[in-house]
Amino acid sequence: MVVKSYEGLISNLAGLQIKTGKIVVSKILVTGPNVDLFMKGFKCANCGGCEHLTCMAVDLDDANIMAANLKISSLEFQRVYCFYEKRLYMKFPCPFYKDNHCSIYSIPKVCRLYPCQSVACTDGNYYIGVKESCQAGVEYLPKFEEEMLAKMPVVVEG
Repeated sequence: MVVKSYEGLISNLAGLQIKTGKIVVSKILVTGPNVDLFMKGFKCANCGGCEHLTCMAVDLDDANIMAANLKISSLEFQRVYCFYEKRLYMKFPCPFYKDNHCSIYSIPKVCRLYPCQSVACTDGNYYIGVKESCQAGVEYLPKFEEEMLAKMPVVVEG
């Protein structure tokens, strides 16, 4: 990763409208191990902030599993609980979030990974970000970033 170009990426990103709310972006690339490490260290505060997002992308596999658990067809699940705009999104507020936890047996991947987001930046890379609405995530991200950057070699353009 080239640290020198990061500030420009963030200033470009700041002008974008993010459909699901503002995102705080780190300097850490999205990779399976990095996301796993983020989620391992993140502690959910069970504040319910995720319930109030405007929408959240959901993959078709998760939609099919949730439909099966509700004993309805996948198409019925999508008609009732989702909308399509270039990809599948759950309608919000989430009908399955009750009493500070998910009431459906199969929590979708996107929810299990909340508040971790994959953010496309202008350099063509994807960086780890968190929803600004998740205070626990916003507080944890700089600590995670500092720990990860301490382990990484710095590449200097030159």
